[in-house]
Amino acid sequence: MDKGDEKEVSATQINISAIDTFLVSFLYAYLTSVKKMFELHLYEFFEFVELQLSGNSFNKIL
Repeated sequence: MDKGDEKEVSATQINISAIDTFLVSFLYAYLTSVKKMFELHLYEFFEFVELQLSGNSFNKIL
Protein backbone atom coordinates (compact mmCIF):
# COMPACT_ATOMS: atom_id res chain seq x y z
CA MET A 1 0.00 0.00 0.00
CA ASP A 2 1.60 3.27 -1.04
CA LYS A 3 0.82 6.86 -0.02
CA GLY A 4 -1.83 7.29 -2.74
CA ASP A 5 -3.88 4.44 -1.28
CA GLU A 6 -3.65 5.95 2.20
CA LYS A 7 -5.03 9.26 0.95
CA GLU A 8 -7.92 7.46 -0.74
CA VAL A 9 -8.79 5.59 2.46
CA SER A 10 -8.72 8.74 4.57
CA ALA A 11 -10.91 10.57 2.02
CA THR A 12 -13.43 7.73 2.20
CA GLN A 13 -13.42 7.92 5.99
CA ILE A 14 -14.02 11.68 5.82
CA ASN A 15 -16.96 11.17 3.43
CA ILE A 16 -18.52 8.55 5.71
CA SER A 17 -18.02 10.86 8.69
CA ALA A 18 -19.71 13.73 6.83
CA ILE A 19 -22.66 11.50 5.90
CA ASP A 20 -23.01 10.32 9.51
CA THR A 21 -22.92 13.91 10.76
CA PHE A 22 -25.59 14.92 8.25
CA LEU A 23 -27.82 11.98 9.18
CA VAL A 24 -27.48 12.66 12.90
CA SER A 25 -28.24 16.37 12.48
CA PHE A 26 -31.21 15.60 10.20
CA LEU A 27 -32.57 13.06 12.68
CA TYR A 28 -32.15 15.52 15.55
CA ALA A 29 -33.96 18.27 13.61
CA TYR A 30 -36.76 15.87 12.66
CA LEU A 31 -37.24 14.63 16.21
CA THR A 32 -37.27 18.13 17.68
CA SER A 33 -39.88 19.25 15.14
CA VAL A 34 -42.02 16.20 15.94
CA LYS A 35 -41.64 16.97 19.66
CA LYS A 36 -42.72 20.60 19.11
CA MET A 37 -45.76 19.52 17.08
CA PHE A 38 -46.68 16.99 19.77
CA GLU A 39 -46.35 19.60 22.53
CA LEU A 40 -48.49 22.04 20.55
CA HIS A 41 -51.25 19.46 20.01
CA LEU A 42 -51.02 18.38 23.63
CA TYR A 43 -51.43 22.01 24.73
CA GLU A 44 -54.43 22.46 22.43
CA PHE A 45 -55.94 19.22 23.78
CA PHE A 46 -55.61 20.33 27.40
CA GLU A 47 -57.03 23.72 26.50
CA PHE A 48 -60.02 21.98 24.90
CA VAL A 49 -60.50 19.75 27.97
CA GLU A 50 -60.31 22.79 30.22
CA LEU A 51 -63.04 24.49 28.18
CA GLN A 52 -65.17 21.36 28.36
CA LEU A 53 -64.76 21.08 32.12
CA SER A 54 -65.43 24.76 32.74
CA GLY A 55 -68.79 24.45 31.03
CA ASN A 56 -68.22 27.21 28.47
CA SER A 57 -68.86 24.96 25.51
CA PHE A 58 -71.91 23.37 27.18
CA ASN A 59 -73.45 26.82 27.67
CA LYS A 60 -72.81 27.64 24.02
CA ILE A 61 -74.49 24.39 22.89
CA LEU A 62 -77.54 24.96 25.13
